[in-house]
Amino acid sequence: MFKKDIAFIADLIGDPARSAMLIALLEGRALTAGELARFANISPQTASSHLNKLVEGGLIIANAQGRHRYYQLATPEVVHALEALALLTPKPLFGLPKPLEEIQYARSCYDHLAGRLGVIITQALLKQKLIKHDERDYKLTHAGEKFFTTLGIDVRALKTKRRRFAYPCLDWSERIHHLAGSLGSSILSLLLDKRWILCAKQRRIIHLTPQGKSKLNELLKIDL
Repeated sequence: MFKKDIAFIADLIGDPARSAMLIALLEGRALTAGELARFANISPQTASSHLNKLVEGGLIIANAQGRHRYYQLATPEVVHALEALALLTPKPLFGLPKPLEEIQYARSCYDHLAGRLGVIITQALLKQKLIKHDERDYKLTHAGEKFFTTLGIDVRALKTKRRRFAYPCLDWSERIHHLAGSLGSSILSLLLDKRWILCAKQRRIIHLTPQGKSKLNELLKIDL
């Protein structure tokens, strides 16, 4: 039964038109059948049939509002499954359609920062020798501990938590690692609290503010 369940979901995702529509929904916005049809380059009638299958398969949900039905990915697990599959593709998803350019630049991944911005910050932390590779994880240097403490992150308290402190998470759109773990989560919270970044309403997209751009350049010597 388990094998049949996996084969059923794989078949749903594996159709080119359905996978295109699922990718369009990765952004987090609710889209109409017409918008998804244009994204997949198919007719509205064909899109409707595919969408019904995706709803029945539990991968997306539909909400009626006025004359339209809006579609969204059903659960965070569907999002993570699609992102994991993207890592198995032969090449990075460069040249994503315009609606997905923002999510490729900066987004949340579980509770940490991902996308090009997350990768750039992680690479800067490594370059400035604030973190370093330690087998499968990242380790704070003495300078890094001072750096994050000065910013207001209690690194000692983070290290007492049961979850992993800091580790590389492979970014599905950039194919380079960004920083995950309790430290990555604290960095995202810090950037939000200082309003250096802002979350798009009801979406996973993150926007870098002018102040954030200036401060990150000042702190990490990165040109954004």
